Parts: sequence; structure tokens; C-alpha cells
Amino acid sequence: MKKIVIIGASSGIGRRMAIDFARVGCRVGIAARRSEPLGEVKSLYPSNVAAMTIDVTAPDAVKRFYDLIELIDGMDIFAGTGFADPDLDDSRISTTLRTNVDGFARLTAAAYRYYRDTANVSQGQIAAITSVAGTKGIGVAAAYSASKRFQ
Repeated sequence: MKKIVIIGASSGIGRRMAIDFARVGCRVGIAARRSEPLGEVKSLYPSNVAAMTIDVTAPDAVKRFYDLIELIDGMDIFAGTGFADPDLDDSRISTTLRTNVDGFARLTAAAYRYYRDTANVSQGQIAAITSVAGTKGIGVAAAYSASKRFQ
């Protein structure tokens, strides 16, 4: 059984991936800032899904990420997603950059360290769910586009 950790699983493609992987029998660890939507996903497949509230910009994000990996007994695949900001709100710009640059880099490095430091029988995979906005840019989502370019 594959073990998958998905960051940003409270909505959109992250939520859909979590549901689909759990439905086919994978063990899925889901995380996001909002706990209620995570609970909704967990309730669909309670034996296949473990949920943990993680703010990737918080100092304890890496520890909580490792705790989530432990809840599902390891990790074969790590996937992360993000959000757009069509209003170009200053606070969302800062949050987008902290999330999609700092948080992405910290948790991707943590996933790499996990794979490097554990005795997995098979190699793990890191899947960055990014966007064409990183190559084409979206004017109404400048910070999002820049952060996706970083990824």
C-alpha cells in the first residue's frame, strides 16, 4: 500500500488527490491550515486517511510534517499544492510567498531528509503540484506566479 502525504489538501486539487488516493486504498496523510475541511476528507475514508493541521509558515511545520508521516507509518510520495490571489491583496501576497516559497522549500527539504535518513525499501517521490503561472505569469496573481516560478 502506497503512503502519500499531501500538503494543501483542504480544497482544490489537493483535496481531490487525497480522496482519489484514499478511495483506491492508499494510506494518505493530509495537511492544511484549516482543520474542518481535513476532517471532512478523513470522514470519507477514516481507515485510510490521517489528518493534521499544519501551517507551512509556522516554526513547528517540519515537526508536524514528520508527525504526520509517523501517523501513516512512512511516506512513499510527498505532494504539495497552493492557492491564487486574484485580488492582489497585500496580506495575501505575503502569505502566498511565505507559503509557496519558504514553506515549500522547508517541507520539500524535510521530505528529502526523510527519504535520505530512512531505510525505505524503495525510493520515495516528491511531487510539486505547481502551475503554468510559473512560466507564463498571471497579472492578477503576481505573487502566486512568482512563487510558482520559484517552485
